Amino acid sequence: MSPRNAGLDLVRAIAVLMVMVSHWANNMGYWYGVTAPRQVFSLGAIGVDLFFALSGFLIGRILLTMIDRGPTWGSLGVFLIRRWLRTLPLYWIWLAVIAVLWPPAAGYREVWMTALLLQNFAWPMPADYFFSVSWSLTVEEWFYIGFGVTLLSTAMIFGRRHALWPALLLFLGVPLALRIFVPAYASWSNGLWQTVVYRLDGIAYGILLAQLWRRNGWLFRHPTFSLALGLCLIFGDWAGVLLPQRLWPTLTDIIKIVGAVLCLPAAMRLRTIPSWQGWIIARLSAQSYALYLMHETILVDLAQGLYFRRVIDRPLAVIIAVVLPFVLSWLSFSYFEKPLLARRPPQG
Repeated sequence: MSPRNAGLDLVRAIAVLMVMVSHWANNMGYWYGVTAPRQVFSLGAIGVDLFFALSGFLIGRILLTMIDRGPTWGSLGVFLIRRWLRTLPLYWIWLAVIAVLWPPAAGYREVWMTALLLQNFAWPMPADYFFSVSWSLTVEEWFYIGFGVTLLSTAMIFGRRHALWPALLLFLGVPLALRIFVPAYASWSNGLWQTVVYRLDGIAYGILLAQLWRRNGWLFRHPTFSLALGLCLIFGDWAGVLLPQRLWPTLTDIIKIVGAVLCLPAAMRLRTIPSWQGWIIARLSAQSYALYLMHETILVDLAQGLYFRRVIDRPLAVIIAVVLPFVLSWLSFSYFEKPLLARRPPQG
């Protein structure tokens, strides 16, 4: 196993904190009668794009190495099993917890759709926001399957040297075309921006970066410039100064994800982080998946539910919403996720 990279751990920690802060600000502000600015809530979207960029970059290195060694359906199967053992067990456990304690208004068909990762495949998420953070995991899981099968197929058709580009063209082009030519996507209110078929290109840009990394591309030889450009794109989109409103729904996803991707070459140069800061970042990174899955349920269904029913006061609701996700995610990673990861088959 390759050693952990502190810079990528830092990106992962920043991403999950952005998502959590955006949800905390939106809900806790409401508890105190304060409306959080749009830019604060937008931090969550940037955090998700950082996750997409990082996921594409990391799995891209694995998939491209697999193609170099000789593409087989067996090697793809091992790749998928490794990914599913990392993501699905905790996902299903937490889904079961939510379904028992806070069942969806639409009934258990919604639970089964969510369990099968179909809650937002080509349609918006459920209107009652049941397990709403799961939308991005669904995008990732379908990308692993779709891109893996496509890349292996193009390798068998065009040869290993030419396998990547047809697959990338498909996964970069089709979601963009859908966003351009499906008029309903222009409305943020209908939730199509969380739909799998519209968002697969976000992870594909990370795959492209993985190919550039393998070739020691220009971005990796000039990481400072890449980082500066990436931050400018992210900040410009966040501040709403880069695009006219009529183009924003179509292209804003590309701007944020390209900005996120451009930050990764500099992160790769950060090999270690000293002292206690490095320990905190490593812990946040390790617990990020459980933090992402759990925090909104604890915030909205548990803390907010108890506060609205006047079972607890606001300060205690804040403490529960902020502290409990870190405690549960530590327990999850230490005693469930980590032992399960050790049992995964080697990629080979």
